[in-house]
Amino acid sequence: MSGQSEGYKCHTELVASDKYITGFRLASPSATQTEVYLLARPSVRQTGDYDCSSSEVTGGEAIYLAGPGTTPLTFSGGKGVHVAAGQYLVLVIHINNNESASTVTASTVIEGRVAAAKDVTTPMDMFLAGTVVFHLPADTGSVESNGGCGTVADFHIVAELPFMRALGTHSLVTITNTGLDANLFDTSFDPQHVVYSTLGSDFDLPPASHINVKCTWDNTTGSVVGFGESSQDELCFAGIYRYPPKPPTSAAPLDCALGNEI
Repeated sequence: MSGQSEGYKCHTELVASDKYITGFRLASPSATQTEVYLLARPSVRQTGDYDCSSSEVTGGEAIYLAGPGTTPLTFSGGKGVHVAAGQYLVLVIHINNNESASTVTASTVIEGRVAAAKDVTTPMDMFLAGTVVFHLPADTGSVESNGGCGTVADFHIVAELPFMRALGTHSLVTITNTGLDANLFDTSFDPQHVVYSTLGSDFDLPPASHINVKCTWDNTTGSVVGFGESSQDELCFAGIYRYPPKPPTSAAPLDCALGNEI
């Protein structure tokens, strides 16, 4: 990536045999690497390395998400990710080299904790809850926005990663249903240490529930900030691991963040 610029880089490869993964670690990430998405897709437009955009995140089953300082994540109790032979792994990386005049050259390595089929009796995937519709007025200090979706079928929640950018300060994931009002994940957000929260026991989410994500930012930039691809824009996502996994739609894993039922 050239100096004083930013953009997205992608890598896609065919999975030749079934893969079972019970953990992930982002190895030696570059300081310019701000967001990392790993997805499984049934088909792709091209393979290998190529320039891309954030639109490459849609249309697949998310299996891992990382930001600056994301620590290793391990699943237990038979839970893990299954990528079937014949699918494609798609790696999408947002690189921000705006602060340097020099070209940056680096590699992104995601290490998977490889397991056997017998070790993954409960396969999972990830969806992104939150919202893509918000505007943070200039110099207003603390600002909040809410977004989420309803659920059609029951599923179980295992872990969550709050996902914002430099202005983010707090993330709250709540679940509501008849007789149910739970603060599931309530975490301060540090844009340099984006870490997973795991539950002591899996949360059983009944059908016809509502998932809400409240993002809090501190906008002192002097400009109105909204959702977008650039590092100068913001995000309001919570990456949530759940089981059982669902077949991806054309908007997945962003269905919930777009307000669609899941």
